[in-house]
Amino acid sequence: MADGVKHFLYLLPDVAYAVELVPNKDGNGYIIRDYLQVNGEFMDDNLILPESMEKLADKLQPQAYDLILPDFLFTNTVVNVEKTGEEAVKRYLDEELVPSLALSAETHGIQSFVLTEHKGTAKVQLSALEYSVLDPVREALNGDHGPSIKNIYPLSWILKSLISLEPSISIVQMGGNLYLAQHYIGVDQANMASAEDAEKLVETVKTLKGAEPSIQTLYLLSSVLVESKLKDGLKATVPLQQLASDSEESEMPSYVKQIIEAGAKTLSVADYKVPVFIMGTGVVQSTAVVKQKEAMKKDEKPVETTLPTPTEVGTEPETAPSAANEPKLEFATAPTAPTTPTTTEKPAEEKSTEKAETTTEPAAVDLAQFSSHDETVEPAAETEKVTEEKPEAIKPTMKKAEPVAPAPIIPPKKPVIKNERGVNSMVRMIVIGLISFFVTVGIGLGIGLGLLSFTRSSTTEQTVEPTPTAEVTTEPTPTPIPTPAVNRADHQVLVVNATTQAGYASEIAEKLETAGFADVTAQNAKGDYEPGNYVLLAEDDPALVSVLSEDTGLTLAFAEGKAVEDAAEAYTIVIVLAQ
Repeated sequence: MADGVKHFLYLLPDVAYAVELVPNKDGNGYIIRDYLQVNGEFMDDNLILPESMEKLADKLQPQAYDLILPDFLFTNTVVNVEKTGEEAVKRYLDEELVPSLALSAETHGIQSFVLTEHKGTAKVQLSALEYSVLDPVREALNGDHGPSIKNIYPLSWILKSLISLEPSISIVQMGGNLYLAQHYIGVDQANMASAEDAEKLVETVKTLKGAEPSIQTLYLLSSVLVESKLKDGLKATVPLQQLASDSEESEMPSYVKQIIEAGAKTLSVADYKVPVFIMGTGVVQSTAVVKQKEAMKKDEKPVETTLPTPTEVGTEPETAPSAANEPKLEFATAPTAPTTPTTTEKPAEEKSTEKAETTTEPAAVDLAQFSSHDETVEPAAETEKVTEEKPEAIKPTMKKAEPVAPAPIIPPKKPVIKNERGVNSMVRMIVIGLISFFVTVGIGLGIGLGLLSFTRSSTTEQTVEPTPTAEVTTEPTPTPIPTPAVNRADHQVLVVNATTQAGYASEIAEKLETAGFADVTAQNAKGDYEPGNYVLLAEDDPALVSVLSEDTGLTLAFAEGKAVEDAAEAYTIVIVLAQ
């Protein structure tokens, strides 16, 4: 799974992490080998500050990084499309939906893929990133004898190796902010708040739960203080599961370490679909960039950005008299023997969930998340320093559904059995029982002695005749009907994973290849299925189903409907793993 050294650059409003990761000993994940942490103001509203990027570029190693940005810089939403089939859905997106949102390939990187199909409706993930937002990054990290950017990913998407496939919510802490997202195969409803104002996310979670009752769990990667604030407010709303481990001794907070290591694992597993973007051309500038340049032309004093200078571990920083209040760079290396991050146990079954009647189907995609930035930048930890606060407006995009109170359940009254008899009656019953017992024993002994004496007198006069032996007739064993041979090389097999277990389809595909099937493909399921394991064929073939069950070690059942997973009819066999 691990395929070598990875270099990540996490760029957030108040902190940046440049991280080097290597495969762990087991080869099923990554651990941090070295990192550089820089505290400062890198974003103002939804604008990346050019001065901060230039200073950050001077501190980075001259190598290529994968860039991870906060979700509010992207458009990440799930839309319902009254179409089925990837081609029909893609045509609808390209010709109708995307143009209606004023998105184009010239100004935006656009990613979309089908999450599920059910009853003629497809849930489609739509992700977009405006190229002009990246202008400061493009200018500072251009790769001319310095650092450069390979690919760009949204923060919440690369948490998929930690978050279950069931409907859920994630809240992670990096720097002084909390980042929230709703998950169900895709990612939706991104939000952000200051860590000190964690209580503000309580109402957001309650709103999401009211609109989507199928949400099962809130997954949290944060400090203990944030966890206590959220637990108190969400006690009766949704179960909260803290994924962070505070047992590790490291200069980097354990929850940040786990977030970064989980991101490297997610991007190394083919089963996780993650939207990926490139720098693009940036031909159109965003409104914020234009306003800032106009202000500079009028000699208006721009917002001053302070970025700390690096300090070697074990040395004292040099402080210039003119910059006495400037925050200093915090540089640290990962511990010499880091441990593999704790992962979450995922449910064995993924059930198709329908939205409640109170949920409103979106007629158009709400792009408010593209420009919403909820809270001010606050200090992230005891050793971190953050620049001045900048308040911003909160833009709610969801309506809370009014839950219907269920009727109270009154348990039926059970009859009470009372003992109305007195003690004297009980004594009389015991005496009568004893008398009857002794009388019965006496009669039995008399009869037995009489039969014994009669038997002894008659045995001398009678001869014992041999008991006839019963003849045993054997039924003829039916001749077994030979099972027709199955030529595994003649079949093309598609194995689809409809469970929450990552890599399950690949595991079964390897078993089939070992058994002799030469053409086997593994991928995630497109349809919704009841719990069980199924073989989808053009027509029922018990012999083939039996062979597949033996080769996979699973109990497989024949089912119809191969067209959902194999619309192009490229496979003769489709195996659905839904249990």
